[in-house]
Amino acid sequence: MDMATRIRVARQRTGMTQHELAARMHVTRNAVANWELNARPNPSLSHLVRLAITLNVSFEWLATGRGEMVMVPE
Repeated sequence: MDMATRIRVARQRTGMTQHELAARMHVTRNAVANWELNARPNPSLSHLVRLAITLNVSFEWLATGRGEMVMVPE
């Protein structure tokens, strides 16, 4: 699964629309749509961190596809 698909899957899992995610991330809906379509540019490192937090997923999974999607609380 590529990063664009992981972003879309994580967003859909939360029930958020692209517009809602964009508002929470303080970016345009087009930016979110481009990230989900694997269009360039990819999200910046700071946006990836914010995406992981906002979507409640593991940063490693979101960025690389490795590990578990959802972080397990200790």
